[in-house]
Amino acid sequence: MKKRLFITIIAGLMLLLIGCAGEKNNEIQPRIYDNPYQGIKFTLPDIWYTGVNEKQNIILESYEYGLNVSYLTSEGMQIMKTLQESIANMPEDAASYTKEQEAMIENLYGEMIPVGLFLLEGGGITEDELRAGFTDAKKLGESNFTVYSLLFNQNPDLSIMADADKEEFRSIWEAMFEIEKDITFSGHKSAEQLTGDIQFSSDTVGGLAIDTSVFIPFKLTAINIWATWCNPCVGEMPELQKVYESLPEGVNLLGVCIDAAEEPELAAQIIEKTGVKYENIVANNAMNEGFLSYIQAYPTTIFVDEEGNLVGEPIIGVPTNDAEQAYLEAIDEHLELLSK
Repeated sequence: MKKRLFITIIAGLMLLLIGCAGEKNNEIQPRIYDNPYQGIKFTLPDIWYTGVNEKQNIILESYEYGLNVSYLTSEGMQIMKTLQESIANMPEDAASYTKEQEAMIENLYGEMIPVGLFLLEGGGITEDELRAGFTDAKKLGESNFTVYSLLFNQNPDLSIMADADKEEFRSIWEAMFEIEKDITFSGHKSAEQLTGDIQFSSDTVGGLAIDTSVFIPFKLTAINIWATWCNPCVGEMPELQKVYESLPEGVNLLGVCIDAAEEPELAAQIIEKTGVKYENIVANNAMNEGFLSYIQAYPTTIFVDEEGNLVGEPIIGVPTNDAEQAYLEAIDEHLELLSK
């Protein structure tokens, strides 16, 4: 199976260190950026569309607080190419990046030049510190108690760029201001507002029928959403098994493999090799078109009550320090939310 590079349009380069981005990089990204969580929708300018899909020198990072846009220099493109080749040659069972790959990732950050940030404020989102990275701000509009602003640097530092990069960056930067003629806002929405209860009827990777009734015996269920092609997902599964063995009373852990329907044997092999004993569910079309369509990065762990209602915030990516302890602490925090 061809491996995917963990750099994509959605969820961005940060997830190289903690998880896999939600889109497969061999797919053409859409011309229209439409994020229902953020309530932002606009058509990518031609130079952005080309930069994302052909040159891959424009990085769109989508977060709860907004959309961050960066430009990758020519030097960065060379680093990315080398990194792609390195990742493609990794063993299927590799659970982490090598020191050389980590160094390349760090170097990539240094070659990413901020273009701008479409910022959301309101509805519980306050990100004033993000403004510190930009010299200028322009209010674009507001909707449903959410204020939308464009943050940018009027005179960005282009000293590390080659002359050809400088010219291209300026065109990309200028195109950002054309977007405000087309952009529309619908207000920030929570996962609950978008998806409602988590409902499903499917099979486990082991072939057993399973549905939402699996939540009923438990006060809280953690659902780890993963993919066979995501090395960090697979790498954390032994830690998740330790979490499963240490769960407090009234709590359960489930897995959902998004590509188990395409890769049933590989999914089963991964579960066997990692020693996982908790049930793993095969994502079907109804799940993919429902709550899974809003998952932007892998792994992501969500929490639900006995009726399938979402509880608290998800864990996106793999916790960087002591994953087992981090998950157990998060479970305690979500149990406290249920008791309020």
